Amino acid sequence: MMLPLTAGEIEEINACGPFHHSVWQGRGVSITQEEALAGRGRFLVERIRDSIWRHFRPEQIPSLSILDVGCYDGWILEQLSDLPFARIVGVEPRAKNIWKGRRIRELLGINSRVELIQASIDSLDQLGAEFDIVLCVGVLHHLESQAHALRKIRSMCRRLLFLETICLSSRHITGEFREELELKDVIYFGQDRIGGISGQKLESPYYDGSATELSVVNIPSCESLQLYLEASGFSQACVVADPESYRAAVWRDRRPFHAVCLEAVPCELRNGLAAGQNYERRLASTLVTSDAGPAGEWQREIMANLRFNLRDKTRLEQAKHLLHQERFAEGIELLRQITTTLNADWRSVYRAFYFLWKCCHCVGRDAEAARYRDLCLASNPAFPQDLFEQGT
Repeated sequence: MMLPLTAGEIEEINACGPFHHSVWQGRGVSITQEEALAGRGRFLVERIRDSIWRHFRPEQIPSLSILDVGCYDGWILEQLSDLPFARIVGVEPRAKNIWKGRRIRELLGINSRVELIQASIDSLDQLGAEFDIVLCVGVLHHLESQAHALRKIRSMCRRLLFLETICLSSRHITGEFREELELKDVIYFGQDRIGGISGQKLESPYYDGSATELSVVNIPSCESLQLYLEASGFSQACVVADPESYRAAVWRDRRPFHAVCLEAVPCELRNGLAAGQNYERRLASTLVTSDAGPAGEWQREIMANLRFNLRDKTRLEQAKHLLHQERFAEGIELLRQITTTLNADWRSVYRAFYFLWKCCHCVGRDAEAARYRDLCLASNPAFPQDLFEQGT
């Protein structure tokens, strides 16, 4: 049995503080200054355990590794250390927090198998291995760039990410804001047009749980987090504690901000050009007709864009019909009315080059076909090259 804490040991414990994000217990005492954060740590541990059991069976745990990015004093990992993970690692940029975590364990007689490593998000690759499970709790809202951080975290995450952060309310995303944001990139075609916001504020390195240097930190909305996760190589993002349920369980009226818990799984990084290339393929294969009945999705897209340079885009659609009818000579003449006109619509030009290639290819004018192929790809290097490989 360990002796009661001495006055000197109590002074050391107080020097390690504050313990705003943890409740350490040992030698018959409980060490915490959670105050307005009371219950948050336990709430997070329960949500993390729920996520782990949703994704893994008990017999898998001994073969898994877990990493906590921005682990503070490593308390969350300590609460999970009853699970027989093959490796439990916490990284934390502040030397003070690493010392705090190690010393409080020593003073309270806690035998720990948690590895604490001083490292920043930018130096995660120095760990030399990926981890099956990555936690990132209370970190993103202390950073200048969530996108940069999530890309670094993705490089270390093999199977599951658990993420918690303060976030801005979705009520700030108004219809007027969405109009000004202009969610019009081809990446949105055929999927939800999600847009997010972030708020900026100055943050100093004064407190143990703050930014590591004077920074303008960004507080994202839940929508922003979803976008960052998708762009960083995560899929199946799922909210495991929304701001309302989180507040009801922990914050109540003690703090004014919102917070959210998410889980996501790593996936192959999305090809940023794929959506645009699919867009071009569908436009190239769609004919606008006057048949009775409602227009299809891609016909409506073509017609909606006719207002941007009606002359060239109308010629392009007429030429597509001529090509479909194998009236290649007439098609070539009409397409060249686009490509030989100064200041012609750029999109109509590179698309006309593609159809000129197709017309010339069909009539055996291979040298001209090759020239138009090169002009198309020079005009728009992102144009889907497989369209040329498919022949006619």
